[in-house]
Amino acid sequence: TVRSNPYNPANFSYLDEISENIAYFDENYESLQGIDVSDHQGEIDWEAVADAGYEFVFGRVGFRGYGEGTLNEDSMAIEYMQGAEAAGLEVGAYFFSQALDEEEAAEEALFAVDVIKRSGVRMTLPLVYDPEFIEGAQGRADNLSREQISANAQAFREAAEGAMSCKTALYTNLYWENNYFDNETLNDFEIWYADYEEAPQTPYHFTWWQYSETGSVPGIKGEMDLNLWIKRVD
Repeated sequence: TVRSNPYNPANFSYLDEISENIAYFDENYESLQGIDVSDHQGEIDWEAVADAGYEFVFGRVGFRGYGEGTLNEDSMAIEYMQGAEAAGLEVGAYFFSQALDEEEAAEEALFAVDVIKRSGVRMTLPLVYDPEFIEGAQGRADNLSREQISANAQAFREAAEGAMSCKTALYTNLYWENNYFDNETLNDFEIWYADYEEAPQTPYHFTWWQYSETGSVPGIKGEMDLNLWIKRVD
């Protein structure tokens, strides 16, 4: 059995009548606004992002190509991480995976850890494993089984946590939760959950919710992914 979603759907609402930012209102939790970025965003004014009330970011540190399978560093990864940290945001990272097996997943983890270490940033959020299908194209990892994808996630976590004292998390959505991860994997990871609705649809636990891909954020040009971090109040 997978740990359940502890949040009341009725407690998700927009911050105010004109806001595109969703918050979670519950005396047992606090929720923080955040974003995720890759080099598609270009130059970012991190002070403007922070001044607008955003408190955390997940930055892409790298990706594996969906054709030949080469490993690539995000060209803005280090600059973004350093800029976000300097502006006072809490920083995490993610790696876009196209791993075919555990060996490739571990290779991706070590590649990501190397980028993080070279940035000199002290991450306060996890390194996230992000396996996805390629929209509009055939990806090299599209035909993997649930067992293999779950094994890859575990191999990524073991390699990353062995190479650096950081937590790892899993990026997923309800379709992937139901079809591509086993229960043990979903329970072993903190979850960064993607669902572009007014309230998250998953019955399973999660910590971060990517709730929009069409947001606007001061200091960044173009449409942005918006995220919510829900933290239990001690």
